[in-house]
Amino acid sequence: MNIKLSSVVALTLLVSSTTLLAQNPGTLDTSFGASGKVITDLYGYQEINDVAIQSDGKIVSIGRSKHGTDYNFAVYRHLSNGTIDTSFGTNGGVFVDVKGTNRFDQANVVVIQPDGKILVAGSAGLATDNSTAHFGFIRLNTNGTLDTTFGTGGKTSFAVGNNTSTPNNRVFDMKLQSDGKIIAVGKASNTSSFSDFGIVRLNADGSLDSDFSNDGKYTVDLGYVLDEATHLNINSANGKILIAGETNSNLGLAMINDDGSLDTTFGTSGKMIVDFDNSLIFSGVAFQNDGKILVSGNESGDIVVYRVNANGTLDTSFGTNGKTITDLDSGSVDKSSKTLIIQPSGEIIVIGETNTGSTNYFALVRYTSSGQLDTTFSNDGIVLTNFGPGFNSTTSAVFQPDGKLVVAGFTGFSGQTALALARYNTGVTLNTQSNTISKINLYPNPVTDLINVEGVFEVNSHYRIFDALGREVKKGLIKSENSTSINVSNLSKGTYYINIDTFDVVKFIKN
Repeated sequence: MNIKLSSVVALTLLVSSTTLLAQNPGTLDTSFGASGKVITDLYGYQEINDVAIQSDGKIVSIGRSKHGTDYNFAVYRHLSNGTIDTSFGTNGGVFVDVKGTNRFDQANVVVIQPDGKILVAGSAGLATDNSTAHFGFIRLNTNGTLDTTFGTGGKTSFAVGNNTSTPNNRVFDMKLQSDGKIIAVGKASNTSSFSDFGIVRLNADGSLDSDFSNDGKYTVDLGYVLDEATHLNINSANGKILIAGETNSNLGLAMINDDGSLDTTFGTSGKMIVDFDNSLIFSGVAFQNDGKILVSGNESGDIVVYRVNANGTLDTSFGTNGKTITDLDSGSVDKSSKTLIIQPSGEIIVIGETNTGSTNYFALVRYTSSGQLDTTFSNDGIVLTNFGPGFNSTTSAVFQPDGKLVVAGFTGFSGQTALALARYNTGVTLNTQSNTISKINLYPNPVTDLINVEGVFEVNSHYRIFDALGREVKKGLIKSENSTSINVSNLSKGTYYINIDTFDVVKFIKN
């Protein structure tokens, strides 16, 4: 059907709306650091594995730092202009020994809670050689001190899986439920040589939630020797948890009910394996709103992206017969990181790195929603950034509310590394100053419980609600052609944006 406006929709909104502004997509943001780049060396050896943006625009990055033979969780904070925030921890860094001295601790994922506290998870080491570890979590107050209301003194760690004597456990992804509980997934030990998908749910105080699989822990065996869950997506409508990860160099999926049991209506008894039948080195996953899944990795030294339908088949409308392959430079060795991002406008960004001409670079590749290189992004869809001699390794990226992209990693040489951050223009920003005519009308605004959405929509249009940091907090279907009501009572107070398929993004306030 043709999209058209009703008279009630064609009103000037009393709230600001999100508009798109051209911004030289693919260029470094010269207002950040030195011409768009920041190198930070606090202690001689440090690495970034994940990055997040606070509500005040400060940048929190997490990973590991080495002190003698001891590796610790490391958390760093930079101001929005790239300057290290010396008010945080010690000169901008916080180092937490989770399990004791001479152990290998590594932080892999960070979440900024609505109250501003910083939740970090990864592997809590049991040995110096990184061979054994527990799921490990810490929570920091906004000033970088350990939050003693979480776990024991701000820390908690435990084994997941049957192998408790020599466990090899690691958290790779983590998200907050709308009720404040914490979902984390990763690698769980079955035996000394077998691993499964591991998933846990913690209460807000860091204790295991006994309402989830009776003890807060659950493992999924996909049938291969080495299975590890790397990404998760929580369905805001029904609370189900889709876990994705690697199994035998292919994509493994498992659907978990809110109570911690397998959803047997999904795939085969709650599990699904997508066999790519090639030499894929698996790395990243992103979940589309329509149920399709993007998978990135490397094949024969090139970056590859697949799109998989909800039933596990390749989406042949994407790229060439379901995949797209990119050689960043003739003769280069290209790798993608765990981070695969879908822009609100549908473009797909892969974060990675390349070695070409004996030089390492941060690499960004942007594709259209159909899987073609996006030539509006740096003319050819590819951006390479060098921080100096040695390696330049990207690990993660996050969108700012203004649409700019912060990419994080590290640079240097073996045993001597520094933090590396870069910020890029993407061609999208938020203009909160203009009042525009929108195709959707929201009321009441501000809202407490139910917000009404009026317009003329396609039946079963998708709506998505984002918080001020650009994080998706709620989504669902609009089953009417004219209006719907959405319950937002479980959202925290603050500013949110709602998007309905191709309609404008509109701001509302939650009281």
